[in-house]
Amino acid sequence: MLFFIVLGSVCHAELRTWTSIVGTKVEAELVSQTSDQVTLKTKAGKTLKLPVNKLSKADQDYIRDANPLKSVSLECSKLVQRVGYSFEKESFVTKKQDADLWLYFDEDDCSGGAIFGNRDRKGYIFIPSKRNFSEISLDNIPTHESTKIGFRPIGKGFEGMPFWIKTISGRFVLAVIKKVQPAVFTDFASGAKAKVELEWIWQAATETKPELNGVHFDMTELREGRRYLKSSDLPYTGKAFMFYKSGKKRTEGNWKDGKKEGLVTSWNENGEKDQESNYKNGKLDGLMIMWHSNVQKMTQQQYEDGKLISRKYWNRKGEPVDSFDEAVAK
Repeated sequence: MLFFIVLGSVCHAELRTWTSIVGTKVEAELVSQTSDQVTLKTKAGKTLKLPVNKLSKADQDYIRDANPLKSVSLECSKLVQRVGYSFEKESFVTKKQDADLWLYFDEDDCSGGAIFGNRDRKGYIFIPSKRNFSEISLDNIPTHESTKIGFRPIGKGFEGMPFWIKTISGRFVLAVIKKVQPAVFTDFASGAKAKVELEWIWQAATETKPELNGVHFDMTELREGRRYLKSSDLPYTGKAFMFYKSGKKRTEGNWKDGKKEGLVTSWNENGEKDQESNYKNGKLDGLMIMWHSNVQKMTQQQYEDGKLISRKYWNRKGEPVDSFDEAVAK
């Protein structure tokens, strides 16, 4: 069994003007929030769910200040010997290896345990030199602190210990161990539970990222062949973006009256362009080019009103070949 408690989730009765990164405004009150989404209620009683990263910096600061400190309880038992928690999603993960933090108790010794991050990410946990939670600055990235993959055992002596966690997205969380409840048994079969309670807070923003002239793709949806903002009844016109978890841009495209129009570009995780396509009224029209990971051109196709007119292929060495399979062969 496992559960968590998020502090500060009560409704806020204050009506205020919220502004998106593209300048759209709405007057509403904050109802609830997670790490990546807010629920607002307008004066007319309409409920809106909006991604936090698509709100203005002032609104994001307001959200952080309105509910800065949160808590989570991680429990281990004979059913769940290893519990993962994602600070980004504010949810538990017990199967996939994509959590920010893991709590683990040995099968044969449940009086102690370990807290650790993803073992593939060095420097995942930062142990501050100061033990007083209130004295640690949220404004500085803790690169000067000692780094560990994890630490063990988790016993009563660790209560009050603070530590930084580098989340999967690269953002930092400052956590403190509030309470440790070791299980008073020698094996999981006896059915008792061990528990660790944490309080945590996001690191303060250290820089202001430029606001994009467009929207995140997740803010849109497809309706009868046209793309709309989820909060609008009009087909969307403007740019839309997608990003990797690292924050790097993955795709950028243009829409006109809900259909793709003009250039659509995508990049790999190294920031190198891997595809470029041209559209007219939602159909491929003009060149579509794809590149190999070594930035050699892989394909070039010519379209007209959605129909393929011609195509060429190259292998990773830049040599012309006759088919796509030959182009991608290693």
